[in-house]
Amino acid sequence: MAETPYTPPRSAVDGLPQPPSAKSSKTFGILGICSHLLCLLGAPFAILFGILALVRHGRAKREHAEHPESYAPPRATGLVTGIVALAMLVTVLPSTGIAAAIAIPALLGQREKAKIRAVETLMNNAAGEVARTGDALAARTPGVPVAAEAVVLDVLGRPGFRYPAAKNPYGREQTPYRMAEAPLGPGEVALQPVQAFADPGSGEVHPAVVLRGCYLRNGEARTVSKVVAFD
Repeated sequence: MAETPYTPPRSAVDGLPQPPSAKSSKTFGILGICSHLLCLLGAPFAILFGILALVRHGRAKREHAEHPESYAPPRATGLVTGIVALAMLVTVLPSTGIAAAIAIPALLGQREKAKIRAVETLMNNAAGEVARTGDALAARTPGVPVAAEAVVLDVLGRPGFRYPAAKNPYGREQTPYRMAEAPLGPGEVALQPVQAFADPGSGEVHPAVVLRGCYLRNGEARTVSKVVAFD
């Protein structure tokens, strides 16, 4: 008669320990599921741990088959958690991709708006200082028209308007201010002295400083301007 494998009674099987690989299979399966908390960064770990869980479960089954008198049949926990860890990739990866597609443009939009506000701040700081300097010069020389170029040179010579106290929001390591008709690039503010500036509304002519700031919107360079006139 052919020999048949030894099969212990059910009560005896219930009291046997799990095969050594069963515990590690369960652990790898749980780690694979938890890896999905890292979203895209956790995907490689989820794949690795999920595969390890399945491999270790298969080994646990072989350990039971080789020593049925010593180990109980391995529970399906490791197998199930490993399959779940791998199956979650089907839902997690598309969801993460959709979230990234929404979040990344929003983040870039916020960064763009922050740089635009920084350029506006540079212009407002310069305009305020130009107005104060022009008023001080007019008070010292009453009856004499304010020299717009002297005002600009005075303001641009101050430490607060030179690099690194004043920085280009687009990352260029140079002062964002210059005396010119127009800025050369994004993040720059040009101060143009005009000794005879005609007010478009009233037609009156005054010394003035025209400020023009350059920023990027949707990758396109745009310019905003402001005029500080001296009475």
